[in-house]
Amino acid sequence: MRKRWLSMALVLSMAASLTACGGKNTVQETKQSSTTETTAEEKMEETQAQEQTDAKGEGEAAGEPVTLSMWHIQTNAEDLTAKALLDAIALYEETHPNVKIVQDATQGEQYKVKIRTAAASDELPDIFFAWGYSFAEDFVKAGKALKMDSWLEDGTRDKLKPGLLNVLSYDDAVYGLPVDFSGMLMYYNKTVFEENGLEIPETYEDLVNVTNAFKQKGTAPMILGGKAMWPLTAMFEDFSIRTVGADQCLDVVSLKDTIDQEGFVKAADYLQKFLTDKTLTEDSMTMIPPEANTKFAAGGIPMTYNGTWSIGVFEGDGSQVKDQLVAKPFPLIEGELDNPEEYVGASLSGYMVSSETKYPDVAADAVKFITEQAAKNLYQSGAGLPAWNVEVDESQLNPLIIAVNELYGGMTKGVANWDTLLPADFVEDYKNTTTMLTMGDLSPEEYAQEMAGILGK
Repeated sequence: MRKRWLSMALVLSMAASLTACGGKNTVQETKQSSTTETTAEEKMEETQAQEQTDAKGEGEAAGEPVTLSMWHIQTNAEDLTAKALLDAIALYEETHPNVKIVQDATQGEQYKVKIRTAAASDELPDIFFAWGYSFAEDFVKAGKALKMDSWLEDGTRDKLKPGLLNVLSYDDAVYGLPVDFSGMLMYYNKTVFEENGLEIPETYEDLVNVTNAFKQKGTAPMILGGKAMWPLTAMFEDFSIRTVGADQCLDVVSLKDTIDQEGFVKAADYLQKFLTDKTLTEDSMTMIPPEANTKFAAGGIPMTYNGTWSIGVFEGDGSQVKDQLVAKPFPLIEGELDNPEEYVGASLSGYMVSSETKYPDVAADAVKFITEQAAKNLYQSGAGLPAWNVEVDESQLNPLIIAVNELYGGMTKGVANWDTLLPADFVEDYKNTTTMLTMGDLSPEEYAQEMAGILGK
């Protein structure tokens, strides 16, 4: 278990660090409590609690003016994701007329530098956007983020989909709230299946059978953007979920356990066998995912594998597969784990409150309201899936996004794509090695050994 850093050392390291969010790994189920170095943290929590008590009455009384600063990355007001957030902020101000939220929007990579610099110089805004897992962990360890649990006991926890609070949770405490989430899905073109007298697969054995049936008819069954390589690693992760389960996957990406074990070798073997022998279209390995999505949306291809964010392309204007698709999580495999509630996917970001805000009650209330309302706005626009259980007028929504949202309501444990969880130095090697596996350049056993060497386990 990694030792806790002293507060000052953490602040200095955050100022110096300019790496992306794939730094030191923190995953959804990882516990990082320490029994030997809690004194500093306990003192920090006592101080934080006292500051919150002192802050009450300093502008938090009903009707007294409060100004909150809020930083985020939504720089394009015309983007539907941005509009969902901005409209939520405007509604909060409208319904809380004594509160003014002063926004500052900065593009992604510049934002990473800006927010770390602000943390190091004790100039964080009251509310700030943060990527989850290892990125936000630095702010928590440095005592820069407000622990929000006491503000969630009003039923807020139950309003979020199962497991999605994990994105900004550390040591069993919640430090932020998400807006949306994403996951990997199999997309099936019902029209093509019906034209060929085939049923949509329910199990992995069904998937293999329909794949072979399309091959026998001279049709390449599936397209994906293999050039980017991450669709290949994502499918390996889906096979791993089915052979070893989410917990063991999390142990590997958190570098607690080795990947060189039977279950992961089996996953590698499944992946290699499934993608070989003309399963993919001839151009799949020369296209990036957006190109593959466009070609799938043109019609005629039985299946594809991609994230929930692809729904907008498949159901958008001009798509030839609109209203023709069935989306399902990667199927269960006979003889492997019976875990339909586990999946590849997660919330990846959210909004946190500075531990030094003068108005913790107002800021926490604003984060709860804004993240839930932004989730509702996003879903209502059809631009994304809400991390919250929201009620909207679904009469104008595409049936596919409604079905997918309901689908994830029944799942309880997601694992984010490993390329967002692994330390950044390992990601390219992971993608390259998995590609070599799918091309037949490595055996499943060699793959597991090679990956164990890359991960140092």
